[in-house]
Amino acid sequence: MIRKRDLLMMAACLGLAAATPAMAADDFELAMVIKETTNPYYNATLDGARIAASEIGGTANNYGPTHSNADAQIAIINNLADRRIPAIAIAPSDAAAVVPAMKRAQKLGAKVITYDADSSPEGRPFFVNQATTDSVGRFAAVHLAETMGKKGKVAI
Repeated sequence: MIRKRDLLMMAACLGLAAATPAMAADDFELAMVIKETTNPYYNATLDGARIAASEIGGTANNYGPTHSNADAQIAIINNLADRRIPAIAIAPSDAAAVVPAMKRAQKLGAKVITYDADSSPEGRPFFVNQATTDSVGRFAAVHLAETMGKKGKVAI
């Protein structure tokens, strides 16, 4: 489950990283490039980003295809870069395919990170995730054992 603290941290980091003396806070937009607009999970991430962006007088918006599609995400990232959006957070559908567009956006001045799903590391300075795979696995194993009364067999 997403914690608001994690979402606020991500958006706040982007806001601080993207702000420059020449840019007014009300000009700031955090663009959230999501995997697909039909997944309600991305409404929750947008809610947290909007809270953080509003603290500096900026905005946050979701941009994404109706269905997960790397080519559509690439076009969106390039469009946002051409529009000089200062901060772009991407949940990539394809870890490698989005990297050239992410690099281009950075060359044009955008601060670019990944969240939820990661790209190849050379495409971004950092990745924000709500949990590690290790912590999710441990949580599931502990609760499965408790539910089963620490008896029985489990197939993975």
